[in-house]
Amino acid sequence: MSDETKTAKPAALNTNLHAIFATDESLEEQGTWVEVNDFYGLEIKIRRLRSDAVLKAFEKIVRETYGEGKLRTPNELNDMQSNEILRRQLAEAVLIDWKGLRDAETGEDIPYSKETSYQLMGIKDFREFVYQASNERATFKEKADKDAEKN
Repeated sequence: MSDETKTAKPAALNTNLHAIFATDESLEEQGTWVEVNDFYGLEIKIRRLRSDAVLKAFEKIVRETYGEGKLRTPNELNDMQSNEILRRQLAEAVLIDWKGLRDAETGEDIPYSKETSYQLMGIKDFREFVYQASNERATFKEKADKDAEKN
C-alpha cells in the first residue's frame, strides 16, 4: 500500500439517511424561530437542546449550584434539583428570544431577558413546549430541507 492510500480519507457519504436525519447545525447553535401561537403572533427563538451552547450552559449551572468539580450525572440529582437545572438551562440557553410576547393587561410588548425567560419556564406546559421543540430534529431541518428541495 502506498503512503497516499494509507492517509487518504474516504469519500464523504451523501445517503438517504443524510436526507432524513440532516439538520442545519447553524440553526441548532444560533437558534431558529418557532411559532407558539398564530392568533397572538407569538414566536420564540430556540437552540437545540443538545447544542454546544446549551451543554456548556448545563455545565455552568451545575458548577454554580454545586461547586467546581462537582458535575454530577442525572441519577445523582433528586427530582427537584434536576427540574431546577432544566428550568435554568431552558431559560438561559435554549429560549434566546421572542416576538409577540405581550402583557395581558396593557398589551405592551415584553422585551426578551433571561430573567423573564426564567419566570416563563415556571409555566409547566410552556416549559414542556420549549423542551419538546428544542429536542425535535424537525425544528432544525428548515435549511437542510430547503437545500434538498432545490436539488
